[in-house]
Amino acid sequence: MRKDILIPALILVVALACGAVYTVSQTEHVDTVTMDHVDLHPENGLEACGGAIRSEEGNYLSPYLHLAYEDGRWAVDYITAARHADGYVVDSVTITTKVPEGMFLLGIEPDETPDDVFVIDGFSVSHSRDLYSYTTVITYEGDYRERAPNPSGPTVYIGGESEEPIECEFSAKFVDQNMFGKDVEIVYGSYSIWMDQYDASFTIPF
Repeated sequence: MRKDILIPALILVVALACGAVYTVSQTEHVDTVTMDHVDLHPENGLEACGGAIRSEEGNYLSPYLHLAYEDGRWAVDYITAARHADGYVVDSVTITTKVPEGMFLLGIEPDETPDDVFVIDGFSVSHSRDLYSYTTVITYEGDYRERAPNPSGPTVYIGGESEEPIECEFSAKFVDQNMFGKDVEIVYGSYSIWMDQYDASFTIPF
């Protein structure tokens, strides 16, 4: 083959090969791990939400809630412990609260950033809400390959009465960025918080 043809042909092969490698590096694989729905009947405030939600890779989220009743309103606090598997980092944690018919959101506290003694900085918080639902998204800004902090969600204050439960959803996103692309795992759990067995005299401080 003539050199004036061979050299451009080799350049074309190399360019195609580089293009293939670039395409592979942009792939993203997402797995979602969902645990069975859990009905909770808190009797004395603090309640583990059915244990940890764990993936086969080893990523898990362990949520807790605290239910309290005072001055004619309910208060729900959350705290989450997210742990990542080797190679992964914690990307974000999302907590959503929905109230049943007959109840409504009175407000949240604090209104800006969760107050957690274990966290000084390293994550950002965004909120969205209406009269019947509230969502907070905690996004980790640091690497946290050793141990991620455990941010607590804000206190959600709820008014009104209902025989139906308060609904809560937790999810955590874990990311493994590698040379072949990005692996994403999302662990998810949903809970019904019934108020029928609550006894204020045994409430544990959260």
